[in-house]
Amino acid sequence: HGGGQRFSVERSSSVHDVPCGAGCHICNRGKCEYSVSFTEGSNVRGYQLRDLFWLGGAAGSQPIGVQASFGCQTYESGLFYTQKASGILGLRRSSDMGTRMPGVMDAVRDAAGLPDYFSICLADEHGAMVLGGHPPAHASREWPWIENKENYALQLDDLRMGGVSMGPTFSRITHTYYRAIIETGTTFMYLPSAAYTKVVARFQADGNEGALPKVRGDYHDDFCFAMESSQRNLFCDMSLHFPGNVTVRVQATQYMYQLHPSLYCLGVFKASSSSKVTLGASVLRHHEVVFDRELGRVAFMPR
Repeated sequence: HGGGQRFSVERSSSVHDVPCGAGCHICNRGKCEYSVSFTEGSNVRGYQLRDLFWLGGAAGSQPIGVQASFGCQTYESGLFYTQKASGILGLRRSSDMGTRMPGVMDAVRDAAGLPDYFSICLADEHGAMVLGGHPPAHASREWPWIENKENYALQLDDLRMGGVSMGPTFSRITHTYYRAIIETGTTFMYLPSAAYTKVVARFQADGNEGALPKVRGDYHDDFCFAMESSQRNLFCDMSLHFPGNVTVRVQATQYMYQLHPSLYCLGVFKASSSSKVTLGASVLRHHEVVFDRELGRVAFMPR
């Protein structure tokens, strides 16, 4: 695992174990432990600690130090072990997790008196995250807000490619609309089987129509074509449709990824759940995603 220097418990004079108690779901020998599985198959396990986090302030201001809990991983599998990233930062509300231990965003909000907002803006090779910022005054009236009351999960009314619905987005099993989870810790998009099958068919049809050579990827569920970067414009756009007539455009450059030089693949995979959509980091690129945790809403602003 080559993601940089790991946190050293021995070198910190302010670190504390998180004891078992309210909000601790796994207790082992007096320590509060955790175990998390991710959509693409990665798993992590470890125990929780509490220490000071130092976060950069606005330009010209001093860094902010806050006490917050975090996980010290003792086991990693899948992409968590092979990728360059050295960890993952969760920003869910403590109330959503059923715990009294504040996460990083809760701690920043409470310690510094900042608004309960954060935003993430991802590009192809870099990105930015702002904790506690505040949208401009006109945002409440003019931005395309989507209601978000639970764990960054949005109601998805429809998913279209080239204007054609890839639905259904209503689950006959649970009698609810699909939940679209915003998950920057996951790289790709994951769809229920019915929608996934239609997306794959449309992607292959666009590639065939453009007379592009079909090439086998590294895995059985890779769908790839040999092409140059500019030829991605042969593929249609995708659009996500949310309540309130809010539409988020996803271009082919966002839902495709480069596997090898001159080889591009579909960055959409089949989900294990029959009613959940995962919006991973790749399809969030070129948007600033603003999370208003106070009013329970999210906005996708093109960048």
